[in-house]
Amino acid sequence: MGTVRRYLGCCEEQNFNPAIPHDAKFHIEIASAGLDEPDNPNVEFESGLYRGRRELRPGYYSASGNIIFPINVRAIGYFLKWALGNYVFTDGGAGTNTHEIYGKEDTALPSFTARIGKDHFEHIFTGTTINSLQLEIGGDWLLCTVDCIAAKSHKDDLKAIADLSLFTENKLTFVAAGVTFGGTPYNCKIQNMTINISNNVDVAKGKGVGTRYPCRLPIGARNVDLSGVLHYLDTSEYEKYWGQATGIGDDGPSDEAIVITIDGGDDGSLQLNFPKVQYTKIGAPPSGRAPIDQAFSGYAIVDTVTLADEVTEVETELLATLENNNDDMDNDIES
Repeated sequence: MGTVRRYLGCCEEQNFNPAIPHDAKFHIEIASAGLDEPDNPNVEFESGLYRGRRELRPGYYSASGNIIFPINVRAIGYFLKWALGNYVFTDGGAGTNTHEIYGKEDTALPSFTARIGKDHFEHIFTGTTINSLQLEIGGDWLLCTVDCIAAKSHKDDLKAIADLSLFTENKLTFVAAGVTFGGTPYNCKIQNMTINISNNVDVAKGKGVGTRYPCRLPIGARNVDLSGVLHYLDTSEYEKYWGQATGIGDDGPSDEAIVITIDGGDDGSLQLNFPKVQYTKIGAPPSGRAPIDQAFSGYAIVDTVTLADEVTEVETELLATLENNNDDMDNDIES
């Protein structure tokens, strides 16, 4: 039996998949980590002379899997930055600093080195890119799941707890969250909610000649989706789906802004602003005499959003704004 020590250490890479893995700039406690070695990254020649396998060679390698962790208002900023790509830092001087994160239109996202403590060793993945990021709001803890693709793995010694650079900010629960739909508070109407940012990483397009590891991990379409369950208190959600009050209309669903605010107290705050959301699915199925739950799904649509300087306008379906006393996250990029 070995020491039970499971953690995640991260450092953003200036250059994709460095030959020598970077040391972690920070560490977080994790709920679980599925990021691991791929199944059978070999190529086999099917000979016409033998019925069994006879000749195998190392093939294209790419690791994948997810990491699940409870969020705080500092750590989540890095993962949103790596999932969305664009980042603007505003120094508040002696006051509060502002970190704004929104969707990047390039075909590549920032990559990072991930170091996962696995009891007996530290499993390192370089060239790690976020394929999708999911935030769950409504359970006891506010959880983030990042589904990752990585270019190469390495091995290192397990870190002692004293050697981990852990954040001091509190992990957050559902009590910290507030939700508005179209400017109307929904805290007592919504039961739970999930936000999913999908980047559709095209692993095959990263293949090059002369190396078995990806030269890059290009991304495809970005989809930002929302889903959840509401207490069925009125017909307002049906009317948004119909686009009118009396039933399905010819013009399709209406849209509205959804804003999620997460208050970390003295640690700072996070606001997720979806400027335009349309329902894609709505339902309120009755069953016996039990209260009806109303499930919904929708997608965020790109719209014009003004940044904190009140001048700069960007086109995005999600603007994440962190307010805290932490430094510029770009300072933690390793060359």
